[in-house]
Amino acid sequence: MATGEKPILFGNLSYFVRREVIGGMQVKVFVERYAEYGQVGYESYFRTDGLLAAAANAPAPVKYLQMG
Repeated sequence: MATGEKPILFGNLSYFVRREVIGGMQVKVFVERYAEYGQVGYESYFRTDGLLAAAANAPAPVKYLQMG
């Protein structure tokens, strides 16, 4: 744990909103590289974004512990 890290969140995490990018999932299959051992390799990406949604005049729904 380093100074300035935020390891713990407290509060109502139901305000967290996740956005998934349409067509944001990609899967690559590697057959030739592992064929010698009878294996198949996979690599995947999934694009998402997220934020805490709260009204402008409301207190923050989540607080955090910051290491000092």
